[in-house]
Amino acid sequence: KCPNQELKIGFNLLFTVPKKNGRTYNLTKTPGTREINAEVSPDGEKICYYSDATGEYEIYIMNTDGSDKKQLTKNTNIWMFPPLWSPDS
Repeated sequence: KCPNQELKIGFNLLFTVPKKNGRTYNLTKTPGTREINAEVSPDGEKICYYSDATGEYEIYIMNTDGSDKKQLTKNTNIWMFPPLWSPDS
């Protein structure tokens, strides 16, 4: 969906980084929170990631532009395993 951007984790936040020139964009904007294990869906529409915004790592999903963030899990120990998308997203 965004062929000129790459997803990166830096300072435990999620960013898109231009492949050539341009502006780096912070997708999560959550200082003091850690986001890890981000994966883009096969269709390029969503990003799944772990965040400790609640005090424990939980699975979240958002659009690749950083909008429509949703928490998918609650009170889990799922953070030990990387997220996997089904082939149909």
